[in-house]
Amino acid sequence: MSILRKKSSFDDTDDLAEYVYKEINSSNIPIEVIMLLFDTVFHASMETEEGKHIHVTITYYDPSSLSDSSKSQKVQVHENWSFVPFEKPIVLDKRNLVKLSNGADPWSSSLAVSHDSASKLWIKGMIDQAIHLESFINFEGETKQEHPGIFQVSIMGIGNIGVRSASGQIATLKRGSLLTKFKNVITNGSVAEVVKEISSNTDDELYDDLIKDEADLSEYDEYRVSSTILYRNSLKRLLNRIRSYNHGGALLITDVKKNDSLRIKYPLKYPRLKDAIKKYCLNASKEAMYQQDNEEERTSLTEELWKILDSKKSISKEIKGAIRFIGSLAGVDGLILMDKTGTVNGFGVVIEKVQPPEKIYLSNTLTPTAESLKEIDAKELGTRHQSMFSYCNSHAGSLGFVISQDGDIRAVLKVGNKLIVWENIAVLKTESFRPSPPKRKKV
Repeated sequence: MSILRKKSSFDDTDDLAEYVYKEINSSNIPIEVIMLLFDTVFHASMETEEGKHIHVTITYYDPSSLSDSSKSQKVQVHENWSFVPFEKPIVLDKRNLVKLSNGADPWSSSLAVSHDSASKLWIKGMIDQAIHLESFINFEGETKQEHPGIFQVSIMGIGNIGVRSASGQIATLKRGSLLTKFKNVITNGSVAEVVKEISSNTDDELYDDLIKDEADLSEYDEYRVSSTILYRNSLKRLLNRIRSYNHGGALLITDVKKNDSLRIKYPLKYPRLKDAIKKYCLNASKEAMYQQDNEEERTSLTEELWKILDSKKSISKEIKGAIRFIGSLAGVDGLILMDKTGTVNGFGVVIEKVQPPEKIYLSNTLTPTAESLKEIDAKELGTRHQSMFSYCNSHAGSLGFVISQDGDIRAVLKVGNKLIVWENIAVLKTESFRPSPPKRKKV
C-alpha cells in the first residue's frame, strides 16, 4: 500500500516521491511537498523556453539551517557554495520554473527551494559555485565540494528527472520508469576486464619507453602507478560527454585492425589521451618516489616536487581536452573507433556485412550469471544498437557503448557464447579519489 495520496495523473512522479521520501526520512519534509515538487518539475520538463528544452537544478534546503557552507568549515574553502536570496520569494510553479531556467545553468547555479507552514513551495533564491560540484561529479575535479541542501532535483531531458544528495544519485525518472540502481560496469565485472586490458597495454608501453630511455627501473617498479583508474574515469567522462550533446552516439573498442565489417568515413590516428595518461602515471610514480625519499621535507614544497606537481596539473588539463575532442567526434553519424591501446582510429564509422545474433541477453549483474540474464528483443532498440550487437557478437572481446538521444547508455560485450547488454550504467562520481602511493618494499 502506497503511503502517498494521489494528487497527480502522473503516477510515476508519485513513485519517485515515495522512494525519495524514504531515502531522506531524517528530514522533516512532508510527503505531500515532495509530491508537489516532483509533479511541478515533471511538467516543466515537458516545456520549452525560447525553443530550447529545459535544463535546471533545484536545491531543496532546510530553511532553519540555511547558511553559507564555508561558515561551518574549520578551514575556509573559498570556492564553497553560498545562498543568494531574492528580494521577494517566488512561487514555485511550472511557469516560473521554466522562466528562471534560462538564468540558472546547472553548471553555474541552482534554484534554492523550500516550503512554508502551509506546504506551499517557494523559490527563495539561488545557490552559486555549482561548477565545482559538477566538475567533481563529472570526473573533471578531484576535490569533493560540500553538497548544498537536503537533496537536488535536476531536469535532464523531456520527462527525465534525476535526484541526488550528498551520498550520491538517489533515483532517476526516465520515460515513466523509476531507476534506483546504477551499474558500475566500468569499474567491476566483465566490462571492467576489457578496460583493464586497455590499461595494461598502456602500462606496458610506458615500461617499454623507460627501457628505451635506459632508465633505472628497479626503483620505478616499487612505485609504479597503474593507468587502470585513469582509464575508468576517462571512459566515464567520455560517455557522459557524448550524452551531454543530446544527439546520441556510439563508441567501439576493438582489437581488429583490418576488417571488412568497418567502413571508416574519417580515418585518423589520435593517441593523445593514451599518451597523456602515460605521462600522468609516470609523474605520479615520480611523486611517490620523491615523497618516500624525502620524508623529512614533506612539509615544504621543494622546487623538484613543485615541478612534478605542476606537470601533473598540466597533464590533467591535457586529459580533459583529449576527452572533449574525442567526445565531439560523436556529432558525426557513425561510431567512434578506438583500439585496445587507447588510440582513436577514426569516426563516422559504419558497421556492415555482419549477421545479427540469434539471441541477446540483458544482465542485471556486473558479471553475468544464468540467473541474472533476461532475453530481450533487439528490434525494440534502434539501428545503432542493432549494428553494435551484430559487430560485438561476431568479434569476441570487442566492447561497444551506445548512447541514445534520450541519454540512455548501454554496454555491449560477448561473454562466453552469449551477447550481453548492460543498462543504467553509472558514469558519475560520488566520492573523492586520491590514489595511495605504493609502499616501499621491505629489504
